[in-house]
Amino acid sequence: MKVALVHGFNVKAGAAQSTDRLMRPLGNRGYLVEDWDYGWLGLVGVRLYAKKIAQRVAERIMAEHAPVSLVAHSNGCYIVDRALWHIAETYAQAPNVHRIVYLSPALDRDTKYPPLPMDSVHVFHTERDYAVKFADLLRGHPWGGMGAHGAQAIGYINHDFTPEIDAHSAWVYDHMTEFTASRIDQVLQ
Repeated sequence: MKVALVHGFNVKAGAAQSTDRLMRPLGNRGYLVEDWDYGWLGLVGVRLYAKKIAQRVAERIMAEHAPVSLVAHSNGCYIVDRALWHIAETYAQAPNVHRIVYLSPALDRDTKYPPLPMDSVHVFHTERDYAVKFADLLRGHPWGGMGAHGAQAIGYINHDFTPEIDAHSAWVYDHMTEFTASRIDQVLQ
């Protein structure tokens, strides 16, 4: 099965220090892993380009002939969420998505689930995610505290990793990639 990784914002070198760190441990578990890199974005870039990037991700999703699972981190979750809403509003057919995993999503806790016939979105969160707690305070910005507290809306399944994950990007720290890949694998089964 194919797994597409979607990184967060402020990520350089094609996500080499971010979600790309999950490529090997997920590949070792038998997945065909792709990096759906959308390039570097700062805060201003998120506001200016997120919609266009989400449309491109939606096109990639809809081009898949076999089921694809999406694993996104931080702003990547926002991009995937916008892509799924774009699909729901634009396409007549459902996306060929197997499962979705959000790692520390930079989304509001009450983000509505896209009206698509697909499995639940699995939210991996940690109370020690201070980045999304801060992002939740940004007025007029699309980010929120789902990555710290989990989702409140129907369609999401929360997985609290507060004891194991001690920071927003700890999912991809060298000593945590096997742990993260193992938990993703359990959800994708």
